[in-house]
Amino acid sequence: METEEEMQRAVRHGDLANAKRLMADHPALANAPSARGGSLLLEAYEREASDIVELMLAARDDRGITELDIHEACAMGRAGIVQKRLTDDPLVFEEVGPAGFLPLHRAAYRGHADAVSLLLQMGADPNARSQNGGSLTPLHSVVAGAARFAAPGEETTNYAAVAERLLAAGADATLRMEGDWTPISAAERDGQSSLVALLHPSASPSPDGTE
Repeated sequence: METEEEMQRAVRHGDLANAKRLMADHPALANAPSARGGSLLLEAYEREASDIVELMLAARDDRGITELDIHEACAMGRAGIVQKRLTDDPLVFEEVGPAGFLPLHRAAYRGHADAVSLLLQMGADPNARSQNGGSLTPLHSVVAGAARFAAPGEETTNYAAVAERLLAAGADATLRMEGDWTPISAAERDGQSSLVALLHPSASPSPDGTE
């Protein structure tokens, strides 16, 4: 348990040297849980500790444990593994993960359109609320992810594709999260003009297919 806590601290502080030392002696730490719930690998990924993520993935491969859980796969955009998890358990998209986010929120936040499509095809709710104080929809996650990870103009590519797939599935860009922000107003705040245009109700096709 003490070693597990040391690894958790290494991930929390992005301490690659200590993570390498611990993993060399205890490779099973590649599957350690996070103190905040979910896997420590997912926490390392969400903290953008990419070197530690690669270290943990390599250790899993060496141990023959190559599969990711649904939250890891959605966060990392591993569509093939998302498909396998959904095949193994068609309702796994309902699994609430760390910080109260569903798999769809995690895939949307990182701009993984293929993973989003797979989840929606299996019945994931495009307006699902995060189970935390924020009460975010997946479209809120798209806007937040584009603001965090996309270079100027890049939201017109992967994040726009995610938004389009969510909207086609019935996502409502006017729903409000805690704090009264809608995906549209959050995109306006962040200066994401292409997402604003896409999310604005007037940009959505009418039922007869006209603009």
